[in-house]
Amino acid sequence: LVQEFRAISSVSESVAAQFLRRTNWNVETALNEYFGSGTYQEESRRAPQADPAKITAAFNKFKEEGTDVIGPDGMQRLCDELRVDPTDPVMLVLAWKLHASVSCEFSRAEWNEGLTRLGVDSVEKLRGKIPDLRADLANPVTFKEIYSFSHKYSREKTQRSLPIELATGLWHLLLDGKWAKMDLWFEFLQQRRIQSIT
Repeated sequence: LVQEFRAISSVSESVAAQFLRRTNWNVETALNEYFGSGTYQEESRRAPQADPAKITAAFNKFKEEGTDVIGPDGMQRLCDELRVDPTDPVMLVLAWKLHASVSCEFSRAEWNEGLTRLGVDSVEKLRGKIPDLRADLANPVTFKEIYSFSHKYSREKTQRSLPIELATGLWHLLLDGKWAKMDLWFEFLQQRRIQSIT
């Protein structure tokens, strides 16, 4: 719900959560209240403006030759410039922010629209957003959305379930140090010979 509110309003997580809590988590009512409030004008004045030409130039730097996507090789180069490991969960948060639909890929539209929403137009500015992306992992509200997104993002387009190996990797990525009973869960799955997670 926070992400849905932010996709329309482009506000911070804290402002989105504030209006959603105030309206019992009804997105439409919360948006009506937000746009009718003084907060909207204040946030609009403070919102950073991203240069579309710079966003496009950054995309072209990382996109795969002969395609219009940032694929695995471009993603590795992006991670190098962001100074994060490709297996760092912050990259999953970035994919969530960009509304990415295919694992290990960013389309031109996802990149352009996502960076515009984030208010950044260069890798340097995106690197500066890393602490905010990590904060989303620590926020219980946004973490739930990231967790739900990760399942759809990681599976094949034609599949409704994740192979157990991939699901296990995602749980390690997102839940290590957060869920004390994870080992017991893995033991249960192994005993039941579960092959996929829906």
